[in-house]
Amino acid sequence: MIVVGLVACATDARFDTLDPTKRPIVDPPGLVTYTLGNGMHVALLRDPRARIASIDLRYEVGAADDPIRRSGLALTVAHVLVAAPFGDRGAGRPADVELTMKLEVDLDRTELTTTTLDLAAALELAARRLETTCSVLAPDLVATARRQAATQLSGMPTAFVAAIWGPTHPYAHGLGEPEADDPTTDAELCAFYSDHYTTDAATLVVTGAVEPDLLSRIRSRFERIPRGHARARSPIPAVVPTTERRRAVVWGLAKPTAVVAFPAPAPGDQDDVTLDLAVRRLGAWEPKLHVAVVGGRRGRALVLGLEADTEAGLARAHELLQAALARAHVVDDDYAAETTPDDQLVEAQELDDPLERGGAIADLVASGRKPELLRRVRAFADADTPRRWIRDHLTTQPARMLDLVPAKPGDGVSIEGLARPAESSERDLPIANPDAAIAAARPLDRPVSEDTLLIACL
Repeated sequence: MIVVGLVACATDARFDTLDPTKRPIVDPPGLVTYTLGNGMHVALLRDPRARIASIDLRYEVGAADDPIRRSGLALTVAHVLVAAPFGDRGAGRPADVELTMKLEVDLDRTELTTTTLDLAAALELAARRLETTCSVLAPDLVATARRQAATQLSGMPTAFVAAIWGPTHPYAHGLGEPEADDPTTDAELCAFYSDHYTTDAATLVVTGAVEPDLLSRIRSRFERIPRGHARARSPIPAVVPTTERRRAVVWGLAKPTAVVAFPAPAPGDQDDVTLDLAVRRLGAWEPKLHVAVVGGRRGRALVLGLEADTEAGLARAHELLQAALARAHVVDDDYAAETTPDDQLVEAQELDDPLERGGAIADLVASGRKPELLRRVRAFADADTPRRWIRDHLTTQPARMLDLVPAKPGDGVSIEGLARPAESSERDLPIANPDAAIAAARPLDRPVSEDTLLIACL
């Protein structure tokens, strides 16, 4: 497989200067964060192993911010940003030098990620996106964006989210239907765009073998972009405990399920990794226990459930669920024998996948939390941490108790299958001019490893 990859690269003019030698990494990544005068957050992660830069442009807006009865605005605008001609400079826009582009939209954020050999051009593309105004919302472009967005709809049914969070909660919004019968007016779309796609609601993350002067170059280009004033976002209330069970009909659910839901840390919170490790422990400890984490990037709920054969059996399922929860934090000799601190450290490290870390860093920076990824990994090598977290946050805390009833029994999935966050993801967006991309990309003047060569060829 490696030989094939190297041969493929050898035929590409971009790789003439590559030295396919694997070299040891002697210096750890260094993360620098900065807030520009116009309110934009910047994070630079130096990774000497990387020879292809990754540029993440994050806007703090998603489906949860869509106005009532105007679903699909965030999804539509995201696709406009991908295709927009960027004003009078459209003919020469630097999109021609992109290697790969990815668009992701979920309940809480819109993120455009570019991986490229030409960092300068990719940064210019991000700057021009931030400089766009309502003038890009031309009717033909908006119509095309809506059609494209409609093909990207995915995620959990809103009935499940509404049962967990409540029907009026912002997370009960779906990504929406961009082709609604009551279309959004130009004025509404412009107001939404102006309220949310501003510099003070944006985060720029650059990862790779960044040069020492990159921050000053970013400041020189991006700080002159006028500051916007993002509209305050709706708060994300935690799940509300109940004193008695509530019944909810859920489309897509396979069997009646007794459920309890607890507030859970959002991604980037101090103990978010502990939550992930606790979920793994709960799932491994009791095979019949269904475990799901439901929500978005500003708030989550940990949902535990036991299935019943019929709706009449839900009362008994709740009793068994409470009994299982009461002993979930107790030391399990079999589990303890199979799970060591080293195992948990490996599990925690998996959560910091370098291919996705730009988005993870943007989560931390945008939320104002200190993004020390290595500290977060080391903090959870303690094998007792998940068990202690279960004891402190689940066994002694009130929960939201629900009887979930399938709309069509037997024709669906368990709660884990319904818990995938609503999102739209489109990868490998088409390059405007592939030939120009290869010609414009500057040759690399530093050696790389075989692994980096393979990634570059993808």
